[in-house]
Amino acid sequence: MLAHHYVPGIINAFTFSDRVQAIVAAKILLLSATALVGTHARLRVIPRLTPDRLRGHAVHISLVTALAVALLVHGSLVRA
Repeated sequence: MLAHHYVPGIINAFTFSDRVQAIVAAKILLLSATALVGTHARLRVIPRLTPDRLRGHAVHISLVTALAVALLVHGSLVRA
């Protein structure tokens, strides 16, 4: 795992003692948030999807896209 290369031990990433640890912790949190939003959409939104409820699905799509862009930006910060 690349996070382990930068910060040995997952718990050490959440000490936020330096810039790289803070970025790795933020990436782990963003990845978790993406998984939660995707799981919620899969289990709660998509099974009940009707033309009237497309707006809720669009919100989930927008959230996942925003989280993906944030992951991209945080990934580039590690290498800078």
